[in-house]
Amino acid sequence: MEVARALMADLAVLTAALEDPEADLVTLVDQLGVSAAVAVNSFLGLRLTLIVDGYPFIMSTVEGDPVCATSARVPLPAADGTDAGSEIVFHAATPGALVDLAADVTYRLGLRSGEVVLDADLAPGGTAAASTGLADISTLNQAVGVLIDRGHTPQLARAQLDATAREAGLAPLSVAREILRRPRPPDPLPESTPVTG
Repeated sequence: MEVARALMADLAVLTAALEDPEADLVTLVDQLGVSAAVAVNSFLGLRLTLIVDGYPFIMSTVEGDPVCATSARVPLPAADGTDAGSEIVFHAATPGALVDLAADVTYRLGLRSGEVVLDADLAPGGTAAASTGLADISTLNQAVGVLIDRGHTPQLARAQLDATAREAGLAPLSVAREILRRPRPPDPLPESTPVTG
């Protein structure tokens, strides 16, 4: 039996939106969750993980800490704004409820057999619906921007942020917040030109 066409259409829209930095991913993920709930009676929610500049950006429609009996992890293609390792995980309360979904997604996205992994993510770790790491990604990018303003190349700025985090035993996000808290040194005053005449 084919999983609801609306679910596949929403997944296709979400996949296409990964190329668009202006896309409203929270709304798209929410709509995908609604379609999945219609297609799978015991659907609990989904978790989207996008790897952006090496950092995870996570959105979840799973609320609370439900008992999950099955899951389907779907790899997402790397896009202009995302890196390899991005994925979406569907969760359901009834064993076997996601088998048809896994088969349809494999076919519709042109994935190889075994790329959609069943039952490897049975702890959905629900939080508030649609919780995201977008603000954290923004903080990291702002800190990289500050380092670029201080004379680093974009690659060196990112490497410096990560190296500082490793040396301090901190998460890159903590280092980024510290960079943004530090006052920027004032620009040097221009030398005065002597008045002649």
